[in-house]
Amino acid sequence: MKSSRTLLTLLCSLLLGAGCVDDPKKEARPPAPRPRVKPRPPTEPLGKITVFPRQTGNPRMDRFIKEYKAAVTGNGKEKELWDRLAARMSSSHKYPTKSWTGVHYTTLNKRKVTMDIVVPQTTGKKPPLLVWFPGGGFVMYLLGFPSGGLIAGQQGYAVAFVFYNLSTSSTGAFPAGRRSWPHALIGAKRAVRYLRDNATKYGYDASKVVVGGFSAGGALASYLGATSGQNLLEEGPKADPKSEVHGVWISSAVSSLDYFNPNNPKSAARKTSWSKLYWAITFYLGQWVDTTHAQWAVKQADPMGHVTNAASKIYWIMAHGDADKVVPYEQAENMRDRLLKVGARVRLYRHKGEGHHLSTVRLDRLTHMMKLVHGP
Repeated sequence: MKSSRTLLTLLCSLLLGAGCVDDPKKEARPPAPRPRVKPRPPTEPLGKITVFPRQTGNPRMDRFIKEYKAAVTGNGKEKELWDRLAARMSSSHKYPTKSWTGVHYTTLNKRKVTMDIVVPQTTGKKPPLLVWFPGGGFVMYLLGFPSGGLIAGQQGYAVAFVFYNLSTSSTGAFPAGRRSWPHALIGAKRAVRYLRDNATKYGYDASKVVVGGFSAGGALASYLGATSGQNLLEEGPKADPKSEVHGVWISSAVSSLDYFNPNNPKSAARKTSWSKLYWAITFYLGQWVDTTHAQWAVKQADPMGHVTNAASKIYWIMAHGDADKVVPYEQAENMRDRLLKVGARVRLYRHKGEGHHLSTVRLDRLTHMMKLVHGP
């Protein structure tokens, strides 16, 4: 009996493979369910620069994130900035604030996109609105400054911190799995329209909107200013007045994507000198930016290339470090010169010896911008 049972098992193995077993106790058990991992919140308490996400799984993208963060925090000035900011945050505010986090304003490319809103509870007139886009090379969010609580509580302005579609990683040879462009730009316009449509709900004045941003976020703000009043990515037959902006407040912003045009003799040298910018734009577009076939996308996404006479109706305040090794200072100069040609009201602040640092974001300039747009 035992020999026949062994023979039957051998025949079963030969005919049906190793998965055939005659003992029910030896049947393969289903794999244990993977433990559910709570998603990490996109924000952290004030006091340090937050990079989100931390790891992407793509070695090239992870290296870019590490280099970018080092460039922003490398000179040690940010610790002094945090200390000053924390001291001001701990002091009494002029106005109590009300906040909403994770406000879902649109879905793009199968992703839910959110914003955080902080509104001071002022008496009399409703507070004016600042729409802020965080930087991070189009692959991460660089959060922590400026602080919405500080701006709302002490400056008396409503602030919307708008998140947008980032480029995600890919394990293949291509630089990104999902590209940020054009969804980030479409989302930026949708965000402004959402904030206007819901001004009564949240309690701020959205008749005149000021947009701002640092680095990649500054590129989105610049694009909104450059295309204000134009039918570009408006998702309709004509320009939507709800997408228009009246002031642009940017620091260390990417103003021109046409920096690595293969037809430019300086392109190869720039690729080496400004490698972080090269990778940021490549990840953003999802295409190698220094190739000929990528130039159509570069032209469509380039803020400076869309500047027209309509930009003359907008107030522009720009700040940039002349030792910036991520986004060169000449980008700010080129954007300023282009705006001056169309008669725009623009002011560029040059920070001598400073690199790609958040210290170029000065709240006193925000106050100046708000007075220009809304009056004293």
